Amino acid sequence: MPPTVDGLIYASSMVLPDSARREAPVPALARWLPGLGIAATLAANVAHGLGHGPVGAAVAAWPAVALAGSYEPCMTISRGTRPPVGGVSGAEHVPGAVSGDGSAAGAGC
Repeated sequence: MPPTVDGLIYASSMVLPDSARREAPVPALARWLPGLGIAATLAANVAHGLGHGPVGAAVAAWPAVALAGSYEPCMTISRGTRPPVGGVSGAEHVPGAVSGDGSAAGAGC
């Protein structure tokens, strides 16, 4: 059943950015379950497509490849974004930077 396998990939992958936000170690299960889920969906799709020959197996495998190929880069992006430490963006340290109140910092107005 596709939702169980894809749900496994999604749920276990959501632990990674959560752990990064909390600066906690990632549980071991959350590290290897996405790979297991991708392997399971890939195997099921290939087995389903084999009845149509090698081309059918390759076409049937494509959704699993596309899921892994698009989802994991998105997770990498979301893991890499963190709010600035102490809520300071660093813009107020740049001469001529625009401040949050609509005026230019250091403009002398």
